[in-house]
Amino acid sequence: MEEPLDQGVDRPSPKDASPNRASEEALERQLRGRELLEEAQQRHDRALAERSKWMDDGLVKFRRAIQWDVGLGYRQGHLFRLWNYFDGRIKNFAESAGFRDLPWDRLDEAVQQRFVGYSPCAQQLFETPLVRRFMFERWIWEILDENFFTTKSQDIEWTSPYWEAQATIERFLREKNFDYDDEFLRFQYPNWRFTTINFYYTLKERSNRKAAYFRETRVEPGCVVKILKKALGQYFPENPDLFFEGQISTLANVVAEFELVFDCGRHTLRLVFHDPNTKEACRFPFSARAEGFDTQVVMESVGPETEDECNGAPVELVVSPMLVFYGEQDGWDYHVPNVAVPMKVCVGYIDGLSHDWVIETKEDGEGDGEEEVKIIKDKEGGTKDEDEKKDEDEE
Repeated sequence: MEEPLDQGVDRPSPKDASPNRASEEALERQLRGRELLEEAQQRHDRALAERSKWMDDGLVKFRRAIQWDVGLGYRQGHLFRLWNYFDGRIKNFAESAGFRDLPWDRLDEAVQQRFVGYSPCAQQLFETPLVRRFMFERWIWEILDENFFTTKSQDIEWTSPYWEAQATIERFLREKNFDYDDEFLRFQYPNWRFTTINFYYTLKERSNRKAAYFRETRVEPGCVVKILKKALGQYFPENPDLFFEGQISTLANVVAEFELVFDCGRHTLRLVFHDPNTKEACRFPFSARAEGFDTQVVMESVGPETEDECNGAPVELVVSPMLVFYGEQDGWDYHVPNVAVPMKVCVGYIDGLSHDWVIETKEDGEGDGEEEVKIIKDKEGGTKDEDEKKDEDEE
Protein backbone atom coordinates (compact mmCIF):
# COMPACT_ATOMS: atom_id res chain seq x y z
CA MET A 1 0.00 0.00 0.00
CA GLU A 2 1.40 3.37 -1.11
CA GLU A 3 1.82 6.25 1.39
CA PRO A 4 -0.14 9.47 0.68
CA LEU A 5 1.79 12.24 -1.02
CA ASP A 6 2.88 15.22 1.13
CA GLN A 7 1.00 18.17 -0.32
CA GLY A 8 3.55 20.53 1.18
CA VAL A 9 6.53 19.24 -0.71
CA ASP A 10 8.19 21.79 -3.04
CA ARG A 11 5.87 24.66 -1.83
CA PRO A 12 7.58 27.77 -0.50
CA SER A 13 6.76 28.68 3.04
CA PRO A 14 4.86 31.94 3.56
CA LYS A 15 7.81 33.08 5.62
CA ASP A 16 10.30 32.04 2.97
CA ALA A 17 9.47 34.36 0.02
CA SER A 18 11.45 34.08 -3.17
CA PRO A 19 14.01 36.81 -4.07
CA ASN A 20 11.76 37.95 -6.94
CA ARG A 21 8.84 38.53 -4.61
CA ALA A 22 11.03 40.50 -2.20
CA SER A 23 12.27 42.72 -5.02
CA GLU A 24 8.73 43.40 -6.16
CA GLU A 25 7.66 44.41 -2.66
CA ALA A 26 10.69 46.69 -2.30
CA LEU A 27 9.93 48.33 -5.62
CA GLU A 28 6.30 48.83 -4.58
CA ARG A 29 7.39 50.46 -1.33
CA GLN A 30 9.83 52.69 -3.24
CA LEU A 31 7.18 53.76 -5.73
CA ARG A 32 4.69 54.42 -2.96
CA GLY A 33 7.31 56.48 -1.16
CA ARG A 34 7.92 58.53 -4.27
CA GLU A 35 4.20 59.12 -4.68
CA LEU A 36 3.95 60.31 -1.10
CA LEU A 37 6.94 62.63 -1.59
CA GLU A 38 5.49 64.00 -4.81
CA GLU A 39 2.13 64.58 -3.13
CA ALA A 40 3.86 66.35 -0.25
CA GLN A 41 5.93 68.44 -2.66
CA GLN A 42 2.81 69.37 -4.63
CA ARG A 43 1.00 70.39 -1.43
CA HIS A 44 4.06 72.45 -0.46
CA ASP A 45 4.26 74.07 -3.90
CA ARG A 46 0.55 74.91 -3.81
CA ALA A 47 0.95 76.45 -0.39
CA LEU A 48 3.95 78.49 -1.58
CA ALA A 49 2.08 79.62 -4.68
CA GLU A 50 -0.93 80.66 -2.62
CA ARG A 51 1.29 82.53 -0.18
CA SER A 52 3.21 84.16 -3.02
CA LYS A 53 -0.04 85.27 -4.66
CA TRP A 54 -1.29 86.54 -1.31
CA MET A 55 1.92 88.51 -0.83
CA ASP A 56 1.89 89.82 -4.40
CA ASP A 57 -1.73 90.91 -4.05
CA GLY A 58 -0.90 92.47 -0.71
CA LEU A 59 2.08 94.33 -2.15
CA VAL A 60 -0.06 95.62 -5.00
CA LYS A 61 -2.64 96.87 -2.50
CA PHE A 62 0.12 98.32 -0.30
CA ARG A 63 1.79 100.07 -3.23
CA ARG A 64 -1.52 101.42 -4.47
CA ALA A 65 -2.40 102.72 -1.01
CA ILE A 66 1.05 104.22 -0.40
CA GLN A 67 1.23 105.85 -3.83
CA TRP A 68 -2.32 107.12 -3.84
CA ASP A 69 -2.36 110.92 -3.76
CA VAL A 70 -3.99 112.27 -0.62
CA GLY A 71 -4.04 115.77 0.74
CA LEU A 72 -2.01 118.11 -1.43
CA GLY A 73 -0.78 115.38 -3.77
CA TYR A 74 2.15 115.41 -6.19
CA ARG A 75 3.32 118.89 -7.24
CA GLN A 76 7.02 118.60 -8.07
CA GLY A 77 6.35 118.23 -11.78
CA HIS A 78 5.17 121.84 -11.95
CA LEU A 79 8.69 123.06 -11.19
CA PHE A 80 9.86 122.17 -14.68
CA ARG A 81 7.59 124.63 -16.46
CA LEU A 82 7.71 127.36 -13.80
CA TRP A 83 11.44 127.37 -13.05
CA ASN A 84 12.22 130.01 -15.67
CA TYR A 85 9.67 132.31 -14.04
CA PHE A 86 11.40 131.76 -10.70
CA ASP A 87 14.78 132.48 -12.27
CA GLY A 88 13.32 135.64 -13.79
CA ARG A 89 12.22 136.92 -10.37
CA ILE A 90 15.80 136.53 -9.11
CA LYS A 91 17.11 138.39 -12.16
CA ASN A 92 14.61 141.20 -11.60
CA PHE A 93 15.59 141.48 -7.95
CA ALA A 94 19.31 141.62 -8.80
CA GLU A 95 18.72 144.19 -11.54
CA SER A 96 16.51 146.43 -9.41
CA ALA A 97 18.98 146.26 -6.53
CA GLY A 98 21.58 148.02 -8.68
CA PHE A 99 24.30 145.38 -8.39
CA ARG A 100 25.62 146.34 -11.84
CA ASP A 101 26.86 149.61 -10.34
CA LEU A 102 29.02 148.01 -7.63
CA PRO A 103 32.71 147.93 -8.65
CA TRP A 104 35.10 145.41 -7.15
CA ASP A 105 36.77 147.85 -4.73
CA ARG A 106 33.43 148.64 -3.07
CA LEU A 107 32.97 145.03 -1.99
CA ASP A 108 34.12 144.02 1.48
CA GLU A 109 36.79 141.35 1.76
CA ALA A 110 34.39 138.57 2.79
CA VAL A 111 32.24 139.09 -0.30
CA GLN A 112 35.30 139.33 -2.53
CA GLN A 113 36.47 135.97 -1.19
CA ARG A 114 33.02 134.49 -1.75
CA PHE A 115 33.07 135.61 -5.37
CA VAL A 116 36.62 134.32 -5.84
CA GLY A 117 35.22 130.97 -4.66
CA TYR A 118 32.75 131.15 -7.51
CA SER A 119 35.52 132.06 -9.97
CA PRO A 120 39.26 132.72 -9.38
CA CYS A 121 39.00 135.45 -12.04
CA ALA A 122 36.13 137.21 -10.27
CA GLN A 123 37.93 140.56 -10.13
CA GLN A 124 38.51 140.50 -13.88
CA LEU A 125 34.92 139.49 -14.52
CA PHE A 126 33.75 142.43 -12.42
CA GLU A 127 35.06 144.76 -15.11
CA THR A 128 31.90 143.85 -17.05
CA PRO A 129 28.81 145.39 -15.35
CA LEU A 130 26.48 142.61 -16.48
CA VAL A 131 28.70 139.99 -14.83
CA ARG A 132 28.49 141.90 -11.55
CA ARG A 133 24.78 141.18 -11.61
CA PHE A 134 25.50 137.54 -12.51
CA MET A 135 27.72 137.23 -9.43
CA PHE A 136 24.97 138.49 -7.14
CA GLU A 137 22.41 136.24 -8.83
CA ARG A 138 24.63 133.27 -8.04
CA TRP A 139 24.89 134.44 -4.42
CA ILE A 140 21.11 134.79 -4.13
CA TRP A 141 20.63 131.29 -5.56
CA GLU A 142 22.98 129.90 -2.91
CA ILE A 143 21.19 131.79 -0.13
CA LEU A 144 17.85 130.34 -1.19
CA ASP A 145 19.25 126.82 -1.61
CA GLU A 146 20.97 126.81 1.78
CA ASN A 147 18.00 128.26 3.64
CA PHE A 148 14.88 126.91 1.92
CA PHE A 149 15.63 124.03 -0.45
CA THR A 150 18.53 121.68 0.28
CA THR A 151 18.55 122.67 3.95
CA LYS A 152 16.05 124.54 6.11
CA SER A 153 17.19 127.62 8.04
CA GLN A 154 16.33 127.89 11.72
CA ASP A 155 15.22 131.44 10.89
CA ILE A 156 12.30 130.16 8.81
CA GLU A 157 8.92 131.18 10.20
CA TRP A 158 6.61 128.22 9.64
CA THR A 159 2.87 128.57 9.20
CA SER A 160 2.22 125.68 11.62
CA PRO A 161 4.04 123.89 14.48
CA TYR A 162 3.58 120.76 12.35
CA TRP A 163 6.03 122.05 9.72
CA GLU A 164 8.44 123.23 12.38
CA ALA A 165 8.47 119.71 13.87
CA GLN A 166 9.17 118.17 10.47
CA ALA A 167 12.01 120.64 9.85
CA THR A 168 13.48 119.80 13.27
CA ILE A 169 13.51 116.08 12.40
CA GLU A 170 15.17 116.77 9.04
CA ARG A 171 17.77 119.02 10.66
CA PHE A 172 18.52 116.36 13.30
CA LEU A 173 19.06 113.70 10.62
CA ARG A 174 21.38 115.99 8.66
CA GLU A 175 23.40 116.89 11.76
CA LYS A 176 23.82 113.16 12.51
CA ASN A 177 25.11 112.54 8.95
CA PHE A 178 22.06 110.60 7.82
CA ASP A 179 23.03 108.54 4.76
CA TYR A 180 20.60 109.85 2.14
CA ASP A 181 22.27 107.75 -0.58
CA ASP A 182 21.98 104.39 1.20
CA GLU A 183 20.48 101.68 -1.01
CA PHE A 184 17.24 101.54 0.99
CA LEU A 185 17.18 104.89 2.80
CA ARG A 186 17.19 106.78 -0.48
CA PHE A 187 13.81 105.14 -1.15
CA GLN A 188 12.39 105.58 2.33
CA TYR A 189 13.40 109.17 3.11
CA PRO A 190 11.60 110.92 0.20
CA ASN A 191 8.53 108.76 0.81
CA TRP A 192 8.54 109.75 4.49
CA ARG A 193 8.90 113.42 3.61
CA PHE A 194 6.14 113.27 0.98
CA THR A 195 3.78 111.32 3.24
CA THR A 196 4.39 113.66 6.17
CA ILE A 197 3.48 116.65 4.02
CA ASN A 198 0.31 114.99 2.76
CA PHE A 199 -0.84 113.92 6.23
CA TYR A 200 -1.15 117.61 7.08
CA TYR A 201 -3.26 118.30 4.02
CA THR A 202 -5.75 115.58 4.92
CA LEU A 203 -6.69 117.72 7.94
CA LYS A 204 -9.00 120.71 7.94
CA GLU A 205 -6.24 123.15 8.93
CA ARG A 206 -5.52 124.15 5.37
CA SER A 207 -4.28 127.57 4.40
CA ASN A 208 -6.63 130.00 2.70
CA ARG A 209 -3.79 132.09 1.34
CA LYS A 210 -4.17 133.26 -2.26
CA ALA A 211 -0.86 132.59 -3.97
CA ALA A 212 0.37 132.93 -7.53
CA TYR A 213 0.41 129.24 -8.52
CA PHE A 214 -0.08 126.55 -5.93
CA ARG A 215 -2.08 128.51 -3.36
CA GLU A 216 -0.27 126.78 -0.53
CA THR A 217 2.82 127.58 1.51
CA ARG A 218 4.24 126.38 4.80
CA VAL A 219 6.71 129.29 5.04
CA GLU A 220 5.72 132.86 5.87
CA PRO A 221 6.81 134.99 2.87
CA GLY A 222 7.94 137.74 5.22
CA CYS A 223 10.74 135.57 6.60
CA VAL A 224 12.12 135.12 3.07
CA VAL A 225 12.82 138.85 2.96
CA LYS A 226 14.38 138.76 6.44
CA ILE A 227 16.68 135.86 5.53
CA LEU A 228 17.75 137.52 2.27
CA LYS A 229 18.41 140.78 4.10
CA LYS A 230 20.45 139.04 6.78
CA ALA A 231 22.52 137.11 4.23
CA LEU A 232 23.16 140.02 1.85
CA GLY A 233 23.89 142.44 4.69
CA GLN A 234 24.86 145.90 3.48
CA TYR A 235 24.18 144.86 -0.13
CA PHE A 236 20.45 144.56 0.49
CA PRO A 237 19.04 147.90 -0.69
CA GLU A 238 17.92 150.28 2.06
CA ASN A 239 14.72 152.28 1.65
CA PRO A 240 13.61 150.63 -1.61
CA ASP A 241 11.08 152.45 -3.75
CA LEU A 242 7.60 151.07 -4.38
CA PHE A 243 8.65 149.30 -7.57
CA PHE A 244 11.51 147.46 -5.87
CA GLU A 245 9.31 146.62 -2.89
CA GLY A 246 7.00 144.94 -5.37
CA GLN A 247 9.93 142.95 -6.80
CA ILE A 248 10.94 141.84 -3.30
CA SER A 249 7.39 140.84 -2.39
CA THR A 250 6.94 138.83 -5.58
CA LEU A 251 10.22 136.98 -5.08
CA ALA A 252 9.35 136.21 -1.43
CA ASN A 253 5.95 134.78 -2.38
CA VAL A 254 7.42 132.61 -5.13
CA VAL A 255 10.20 131.29 -2.85
CA ALA A 256 7.63 130.43 -0.17
CA GLU A 257 5.53 128.48 -2.68
CA PHE A 258 8.46 126.73 -4.32
CA GLU A 259 9.84 125.66 -0.92
CA LEU A 260 6.79 123.45 -0.43
CA VAL A 261 6.61 122.20 -4.01
CA PHE A 262 10.34 121.35 -3.93
CA ASP A 263 9.60 118.70 -1.26
CA CYS A 264 6.06 117.70 -2.22
CA GLY A 265 6.82 114.58 -4.22
CA ARG A 266 8.89 111.40 -4.15
CA HIS A 267 11.63 112.79 -6.37
CA THR A 268 14.87 113.80 -4.71
CA LEU A 269 15.66 117.25 -6.11
CA ARG A 270 19.11 118.79 -6.12
CA LEU A 271 20.53 122.13 -7.23
CA VAL A 272 23.97 121.62 -8.81
CA PHE A 273 26.40 124.56 -8.99
CA HIS A 274 29.44 122.69 -10.35
CA ASP A 275 30.64 120.36 -13.07
CA PRO A 276 28.41 117.29 -12.63
CA ASN A 277 31.33 114.86 -13.04
CA THR A 278 34.47 116.57 -11.70
CA LYS A 279 32.70 118.75 -9.07
CA GLU A 280 34.86 121.70 -10.13
CA ALA A 281 33.30 125.08 -9.36
CA CYS A 282 34.60 126.76 -12.53
CA ARG A 283 37.27 126.72 -15.25
CA PHE A 284 36.04 123.29 -16.34
CA PRO A 285 35.56 122.95 -20.12
CA PHE A 286 32.10 123.76 -21.37
CA SER A 287 30.21 120.67 -22.48
CA ALA A 288 26.46 120.57 -22.90
CA ARG A 289 26.53 116.80 -22.30
CA ALA A 290 28.00 114.94 -19.34
CA GLU A 291 28.75 111.35 -18.42
CA GLY A 292 25.85 109.68 -16.63
CA PHE A 293 23.22 112.02 -18.06
CA ASP A 294 22.72 110.34 -21.46
CA THR A 295 21.91 113.01 -24.04
CA GLN A 296 20.46 115.50 -21.56
CA VAL A 297 21.69 119.10 -21.71
CA VAL A 298 23.44 119.93 -18.45
CA MET A 299 24.63 123.49 -19.15
CA GLU A 300 23.92 126.44 -21.40
CA SER A 301 25.63 129.77 -21.98
CA VAL A 302 23.99 132.69 -20.24
CA GLY A 303 24.72 134.71 -23.37
CA PRO A 304 23.72 134.25 -27.00
CA GLU A 305 26.58 131.86 -27.82
CA THR A 306 25.55 128.50 -29.25
CA GLU A 307 26.62 125.13 -27.92
CA ASP A 308 29.13 124.70 -30.75
CA GLU A 309 30.68 128.11 -30.06
CA CYS A 310 31.12 127.30 -26.38
CA ASN A 311 32.29 123.68 -26.51
CA GLY A 312 35.66 123.24 -24.84
CA ALA A 313 35.91 126.85 -23.64
CA PRO A 314 36.54 127.28 -19.90
CA VAL A 315 33.46 128.07 -17.82
CA GLU A 316 34.22 131.29 -15.97
CA LEU A 317 31.19 131.38 -13.68
CA VAL A 318 28.13 129.27 -12.90
CA VAL A 319 25.34 131.85 -12.70
CA SER A 320 22.36 129.64 -11.86
CA PRO A 321 22.25 125.97 -10.87
CA MET A 322 21.15 122.87 -12.69
CA LEU A 323 17.89 121.43 -11.34
CA VAL A 324 18.16 117.63 -11.22
CA PHE A 325 15.39 115.14 -10.40
CA TYR A 326 16.41 111.75 -8.98
CA GLY A 327 13.87 108.92 -8.98
CA GLU A 328 10.56 108.30 -10.70
CA GLN A 329 7.34 109.99 -9.65
CA ASP A 330 6.06 106.87 -7.88
CA GLY A 331 9.26 106.26 -5.95
CA TRP A 332 12.03 104.19 -7.56
CA ASP A 333 15.21 104.51 -9.69
CA TYR A 334 16.82 106.98 -7.30
CA HIS A 335 20.17 106.38 -8.96
CA VAL A 336 18.93 107.84 -12.26
CA PRO A 337 19.36 111.63 -12.74
CA ASN A 338 17.04 113.65 -14.95
CA VAL A 339 17.96 117.24 -15.76
CA ALA A 340 14.88 119.44 -15.51
CA VAL A 341 16.74 122.73 -16.03
CA PRO A 342 20.39 123.07 -17.18
CA MET A 343 22.81 125.36 -15.35
CA LYS A 344 23.52 128.75 -16.89
CA VAL A 345 27.21 129.65 -17.21
CA CYS A 346 29.47 132.49 -18.35
CA VAL A 347 31.87 131.63 -21.17
CA GLY A 348 34.29 133.97 -22.94
CA TYR A 349 33.86 137.11 -20.88
CA ILE A 350 37.62 137.27 -20.23
CA ASP A 351 38.89 135.88 -23.51
CA GLY A 352 37.40 138.43 -25.84
CA LEU A 353 33.63 138.28 -25.48
CA SER A 354 33.43 140.78 -22.64
CA HIS A 355 30.30 142.56 -23.73
CA ASP A 356 26.60 142.66 -23.02
CA TRP A 357 24.19 141.39 -25.63
CA VAL A 358 20.78 143.00 -25.92
CA ILE A 359 18.10 142.90 -28.56
CA GLU A 360 17.13 146.30 -29.91
CA THR A 361 15.31 147.47 -33.01
CA LYS A 362 16.03 150.05 -35.67
CA GLU A 363 14.11 151.20 -38.69
CA ASP A 364 15.05 149.37 -41.86
CA GLY A 365 15.74 152.58 -43.79
CA GLU A 366 12.60 152.31 -45.88
CA GLY A 367 10.43 153.80 -43.15
CA ASP A 368 7.91 150.98 -43.37
CA GLY A 369 8.76 148.93 -40.36
CA GLU A 370 11.40 147.88 -37.87
CA GLU A 371 14.16 145.37 -38.29
CA GLU A 372 15.46 143.48 -35.26
CA VAL A 373 19.25 143.56 -34.96
CA LYS A 374 21.77 142.59 -32.32
CA ILE A 375 23.66 145.45 -30.72
CA ILE A 376 26.94 144.80 -28.94
CA LYS A 377 27.55 146.94 -25.88
CA ASP A 378 31.20 146.89 -24.98
CA LYS A 379 32.72 147.60 -21.60
CA GLU A 380 33.33 151.27 -22.43
CA GLY A 381 29.66 151.76 -23.19
CA GLY A 382 29.91 152.17 -26.98
CA THR A 383 27.67 150.25 -29.33
CA LYS A 384 28.14 148.61 -32.67
CA ASP A 385 25.87 146.71 -34.98
CA GLU A 386 26.87 143.05 -35.18
CA ASP A 387 27.24 143.36 -38.98
CA GLU A 388 29.58 146.37 -38.59
CA LYS A 389 31.72 144.44 -36.16
CA LYS A 390 31.99 141.53 -38.60
CA ASP A 391 33.10 143.92 -41.37
CA GLU A 392 35.83 145.34 -39.15
CA ASP A 393 37.03 141.84 -38.23
CA GLU A 394 37.29 140.91 -41.91
CA GLU A 395 39.39 144.02 -42.63
